[in-house]
Order: sequence, then structure tokens, then C-alpha cells
Amino acid sequence: VWEQLKRRSSCQVLSTDTKQRLGVSRELNHPAFQAIRIEQVSSLHTKLKTVITLSKLVTPQAMQQCLQFLYTGTIDSRFCELQEIRQAAEFLDLPELLVFVSNIQAHEEFLNTDLKQQYRKAVRQRLQDLCLGQGLFSDIVFQLDDGSFAAHRPMLMARCDMMKAMFSGDFRESNAKVILFPGVREDTFHKLLVYLYTDDVPPISPIRCLDLLELGNRLCLPRLVNLVERRVVEEMVHLCSTDGADVVVEHCLRLLEPCKLHNADQLADWCMSHLCTNYNKLCKMSPKLLKSLHPENQEYLSEHRWPPVWYLKDYDYYQKCAIERQREEKPSLKRGRHNSGCLCFTGGKSRREEREKMKELRCSLYEIINVQEQINIIIENTGILNNQENELMGISKFMDLNLFFSQIVNSKVSKFLFVFPIFYIIVCM
Repeated sequence: VWEQLKRRSSCQVLSTDTKQRLGVSRELNHPAFQAIRIEQVSSLHTKLKTVITLSKLVTPQAMQQCLQFLYTGTIDSRFCELQEIRQAAEFLDLPELLVFVSNIQAHEEFLNTDLKQQYRKAVRQRLQDLCLGQGLFSDIVFQLDDGSFAAHRPMLMARCDMMKAMFSGDFRESNAKVILFPGVREDTFHKLLVYLYTDDVPPISPIRCLDLLELGNRLCLPRLVNLVERRVVEEMVHLCSTDGADVVVEHCLRLLEPCKLHNADQLADWCMSHLCTNYNKLCKMSPKLLKSLHPENQEYLSEHRWPPVWYLKDYDYYQKCAIERQREEKPSLKRGRHNSGCLCFTGGKSRREEREKMKELRCSLYEIINVQEQINIIIENTGILNNQENELMGISKFMDLNLFFSQIVNSKVSKFLFVFPIFYIIVCM
């Protein structure tokens, strides 16, 4: 509040009583200046001016180059000797100008590039601190919706063509001390003055950028609009990188159409591109805001959405085909009921079944061996030695074996039909 009072009072301390100040003068003990006085001078506006008389040590050409350096950070040595400029810089205590001239005299002009950038940066900071922060030497006040703000006519006229036309033309604002500026808040006007005085825009949130965009478009300041667009995009990119993507989508929805209205085309294009890229999230988060957009914008978003509809359909079809193919190529983990395999990789139940089968097989083999031994004993006891009797015995033996095999087939051992060849080999031995 105190800072605002100081800014307002800086305009009110200027007295309007010209008779008391007219003709006031004072001698100065300074190597560059002789005297200072107040007199009435004809210019754009007939009013009192402060006139400073230079000493003979500073030539008018050198003083002009010093003023040019103070305003722009450069000099033009074609119209004045470097030594005269150097001498004037010493008397006026301008160390930056001394270094600048010294570099030119030493044929090291390339060093002045960094010097000019540093000097201009310092001048911007001084303007912001003295002119905006303290309202020093302000000569006009803007009455805003929520307060007032002091400014300087020369700076406004130099930086804004509309301000120049307003203050130098036949408008009533040209001679006014207080200018009404409706539809503008103090915070927005302060950012405007920061741009006019420093050619930069302070950080601004996407929520509050529309007022400044509207004011920049209203005053025909395309560079201000561009700087605001850059600031807003940088802020939204930062939000996207810090888990604020959902908030950015909402900001883009709210900024899209107003940006087009205020000729912020670059910011509108960025918002449109971001909405197209996040179209699926947009439909889930803010379907009502999406439907509130102009039909042309809705059509553009639907047409340029990413990923497009055909891609989503093809992707779903690809996923289904991949799952089906994986099922077909994947081998069955279940073992067959009668499959044989290594006992180390079979279950406990299958191993027990295999043991029982092997046990039954051994029993059947033992029975066959016992039958063979009984047949051999019968043959030895009968003592049949002739060939005919041996042939008859072989026939009877074969018949007995067939009867025995029929008994085996009818028994539990019928499950193991592969035993018959082994049995036949043993009998024929």
C-alpha cells in the first residue's frame, strides 16, 4: 500500500503554479555543467522545462553521443572525435562509455558486443526499479478499474504507437494529467508497463494471461502478444513435466477460442495441437467443455486427433490376433493320461501307476517262466526220444501253450499284449 501511495504522490507533488517557478536558476560547480534554470520552452506542449548549461569542456557533439549511449548503449563516432567523447564520459562519470571508447581506440570493437548487452540489461533493471517501482519523475496517471498507476509520457510514446498518437494528437488525453483507462486492472497494467519499459514480460499464469493478451491486442502491440504466448507455453510445458498434464488440458480448452479472438494465433495453435494429442484424455476429463467449443473446432479436433480412430481399431485387432496366435503356439502343459516319460518329470500319481504296471509285468513273466520249467520237467520224465514222438510232443506242447495263452488273455495280464512275443521266444528255446 505504501508503494502505491508513493507512486500516486509522485504525480501530485508537481506544482501547477508556474509563476513561482518561472525564472528560477542556480549556478553549478561542476566540470561539465555551468548552471541550471527553469524556463518556458516551445515544444510539443508549451510548458516549463529544465535547461542545463554545459561548460566549455564538453562539446555539443560529445554530449549528444553521451546521451545516445545512455539511451541506446551505442555511439556514432562519425560525428565526433573519440577523444572528445572520452573526455565528456570522464566528466559525466560514465564508466561504461569509457570502456566502450577505449575498446574502439584499441581496435578491439568485438569486446563491445558483450558490453552493450550488459549495459542494456542494467538500464532495464534501473528503469524498472526507479520508474516503475518508485514512480520517479512520472508525469501522467492512469485511472484503472481497481486503482491508479503513474507512468511517463516519453516512454509510452516511444514504445507504443497508439500512446504516441493519443498524447501528440488532438485528443483530450494529450493535455490531461489523469487518463481514464476502463476495462483494465492494476495488475494487468503493471505487466504492460514492465513490457514498455524493459521489453520483457514477467512470469504469468495461463489463467491470468487473457487480460494481458486482450490489452496487447487492444493497443496494437504484437510483440507483447508474442512474449505472453511464449511465457504461457513455457509455463504449461513445465506443468506437463511436473504431473500437471490434466490441468494443462483444461487450460488449453479455456484458452483456445479466446486466443483466436485476441490474435494470439501461436498460443491457439499450441493449444489445438496439445488437445489433439491428448484427445482421449480430453473426452474422459471434460466432455462438457469439449461440446461447448465451436463446431469447427470440434470437427478439427475429431479429424486430427491422435491416435486416430483407424489406428485404434487396427491396434485392437492386432492385439486380438497376437493373443490367439500365442494360444495356438503355446504347448499344452498337461501330460497325457497314458503318455510315458521320465519319472523325474511326472507326478506322484503317474509314477505309482507305472510302478504297478511294472509289478504286474514281472508277475506275468514269472508265471511264464514257471510254466516253461514245468513243461521241461514233463518232457524229461516221459523220455520221448524219437522224432515222431517229439513232433507229437511239440504239437501237444503248442496246444498247451495256446490254452495257457488263452488263460493269460482272459486274466488281468490282458492289458499287456506285448508279453506274448517274449513268451513265444522263451518256449521255443
